Amino acid sequence: MMLKKRIIEIANEFLIWYEDTRKKCLEINESIKIEGYDPSTYPFVIWNEHDFRTQLAFDIINKIDCVKREDIHYEFKLKKNLFKFNKLHEQWNRGIGKILKFLGNKRYGGDIDLLIADSENSLPFEISIEFKYFHYDLKNYGRKPVSDIKKRFEVLKILKEEVLTKEILVIVGDLFYNRREKSADILNYIAENKENMIYLPF
Repeated sequence: MMLKKRIIEIANEFLIWYEDTRKKCLEINESIKIEGYDPSTYPFVIWNEHDFRTQLAFDIINKIDCVKREDIHYEFKLKKNLFKFNKLHEQWNRGIGKILKFLGNKRYGGDIDLLIADSENSLPFEISIEFKYFHYDLKNYGRKPVSDIKKRFEVLKILKEEVLTKEILVIVGDLFYNRREKSADILNYIAENKENMIYLPF
């Protein structure tokens, strides 16, 4: 629990860094004179979800002494038979089976954006983290932000129920809906699951 609490603190510190960095960049951008250019919308300090995750992972490694570089893994695919020589092998396969069923019997259950394993890189994981970074309107692609969050959160919950990860966390960065005052649904859903979610309004 202490690890999860510290990661949440680091995420909030990251938000402060983001705002400070953006203000400095805005001062530079104010001098740009191009027709149609709105300096308040640039720069994207965080360019995409991958960038968001990598930046935070860098802070986690540098600010938590017990987390080593080799303990952090990215985009870990949720497939059966990945832990054949682990005592939790059957539990892993059962959990993945539940995830596949929830997702509609796909070949694999997507991936864990970022996980921190123990020193033996074994099961259960110390924490499994999902990142969401909204910097455009998902409606344009027939999706909704809450549905996107909920889908991956359910996957994390199955992993925890099967004792395959000790802790779970969803970190939501919102650059788009927050600035257009359209984040009410996102905030309500996160409030309902506040023990396992954090919202960063960029």
